[in-house]
Amino acid sequence: MKTIEVEAYVDCDDCDYFIFISEKIDFVWDEDTKKILLNAYPNSQIEEINDMFKEAISDIYFSGKLNNNNKISMGITPEDENYKYFFNLYCMVILPELPDYQFKFSVMMELLLTEERLLSNFDEYISFINFMGR
Repeated sequence: MKTIEVEAYVDCDDCDYFIFISEKIDFVWDEDTKKILLNAYPNSQIEEINDMFKEAISDIYFSGKLNNNNKISMGITPEDENYKYFFNLYCMVILPELPDYQFKFSVMMELLLTEERLLSNFDEYISFINFMGR
């Protein structure tokens, strides 16, 4: 089985707090991988294929079934005079139409914790910081 590593990013500039929103995932496909996907799904556009992966990633995330192939890391790190929240989801997806390939995703989300953002969602951030401290 061939493994294809894929980077993906969650666009959360307009997110108020720490919520993983699979609909906001943007994939970084190289041309060879795009060709493989479009050949496997000849009647689909890349956007439709992206939606399939978004659904699969969402299912993994919300199932809570994490293992060696499906992991989550998150934390808060200093960033200049502010702090940055990061969330990474690492997961494997195998499509029925491509049984010889497994797609290894690294889904990254970063959110700059500005004073304005912190004040607008203070309770959620305090809860998260307390959770991270345990």
